[in-house]
Amino acid sequence: MQIKIGKIIKAKVVKVWKNVIILITKDNEKCHLNINEISDYFIKDISSMFEVGDIKEIQVIDIMPNHEYLVSFKKIHPKELRNPFSFRMDKDNTNFEALLDFTNKGLRYGK
Repeated sequence: MQIKIGKIIKAKVVKVWKNVIILITKDNEKCHLNINEISDYFIKDISSMFEVGDIKEIQVIDIMPNHEYLVSFKKIHPKELRNPFSFRMDKDNTNFEALLDFTNKGLRYGK
């Protein structure tokens, strides 16, 4: 079964190294999870998050020429991201004056 990029799958942890985790899907498809795709935060020991035999939900981010998958854990687990929100500041209508007014009213109200 061919899995497409972006698909969320479940796979079993079969090997844990210092920087890479190897997982196998139920269809015996091999997945590689690099430490950079586990979390945006420093991980001292990835075996504390991933143990052999664990079933983890991951997202396919690339397919290698040998038909093995590169996967991500952090893309579908927002608590592992430093900033899980994608936003863009409106350059035309920042409305900082309204925010300042609102904040000042709140400060005066609290006195």
